[in-house]
Parts: sequence; C-alpha cells; structure tokens
Amino acid sequence: MRAEWVSGSAAALVFGALSLLLGFSLSPLPQDQTVSKSVLAASDVPGQWLFSALMLFVAAIGLTLGTVALLTLLRAGDHRNRRLAVLAISLYTIGTIGMAGYAMVLVLLRALVLNDVLVLEGFDRVMEDPGFRGLSAIWLGGFLLGLALLAIGMLRTDTAGRWVPALLLAFVASQLMPLPGANVTTVLQFVVLAVALTGAGLAANDLTEERRGALATG
Repeated sequence: MRAEWVSGSAAALVFGALSLLLGFSLSPLPQDQTVSKSVLAASDVPGQWLFSALMLFVAAIGLTLGTVALLTLLRAGDHRNRRLAVLAISLYTIGTIGMAGYAMVLVLLRALVLNDVLVLEGFDRVMEDPGFRGLSAIWLGGFLLGLALLAIGMLRTDTAGRWVPALLLAFVASQLMPLPGANVTTVLQFVVLAVALTGAGLAANDLTEERRGALATG
C-alpha cells in the first residue's frame, strides 16, 4: 500500500474524528428528553442544528476515508488477524456510511420543523416504528462491533500502543450502559472516541514513515 495513501487516510481519520466530536458537542438536540421535546428545543437554534448535521456529514466522509489507515494498523500479524481486520473494517464502514445518512435525516427533520410541515404530536411513536428501529440497530450495532473488533486487532498487533484500543473499548462499553448526566456524558464519550481515532491515525502515519525509512536505508 502506497505511503501517500496511508498518510492521506490518516489525516482524513484525524479530521473526521475531530468533526465527529464537534458535531455531537454542538448538537442542539438534548439527550435527556423525548424525541419530540428534543426536536422542539432544537428548533430554537436552527443554525446550530444545521452546523451540527454538517459536521456529522463531514465526519462520516473523513472516518470512511480513514479506513486505509486503520487497515494498516491491523494488517500486521497472521492470517487470522487479517481476516479479523476485514470484518472489523466492514462493520466500521457500515457505521460511518450510516452516519452520513443520519446527518441527512437531521437536515430533513430541521427543514420539516422550520416550515411547520412536521406535527410533533405522536412523533415519539414514529420513532418506535420497527423498521426505523431495526435499521438504526443495524447501523449502531455494526459501528460499535466494528470499533470493538478494531480494538481487539490493535491489541493483537500492538501497532498503536495499548491506550488507543483501551479508549475504543471504553467508548463501546459506555454506549452499552446507562450513565448519568446525559448531555455532558455524551460529549465526554465522544471526546474519548475522538482521542482514540486521532491516536490511531497518528500511529498509522508513524508506522508508515518507519517502514519508508527502513526501505530507504535498506
């Protein structure tokens, strides 16, 4: 794999991680209310709502382009680890592509609310629709499982230190258990994820530079 591709992918991964953190940090949707109340509260700051969705869309692009850097960290090791890498990247990509769809849903929802097209009464029941919940579960489940497998692969190869996979696993665990202080906790969770992905991107770039230097001296 060309070093330029890995370096560009690592930069995209870091940029995507920071955009993800910014998107969730600035989200006007309260995490501790019903969906309809959250949407109603967010309608008071439509500009912030749009900017948050834009950041999530940019994050989806950056994190998807960052798969080359992540794959670089997982390719070391035996064939079992390489098979794990393919599975991890596949599930991770389901999550990043789904994030772009989520961002577009936020933009559409914002437009419907601001133009008085959407009636919020009964909106919570709409969110309970089996089809919607099923696809959301596939998206979120795939992303979290992908992150967990990425962490396991990094622990096997030890190409990103121990702290990067530890933070990834901490983020996954935090998503599977109820935590107090919904809004603040959500931001802190994505700080952990952003730091982990940034560390992974920097580690992939450093690994590629080391290999390039070894080839040059060899």
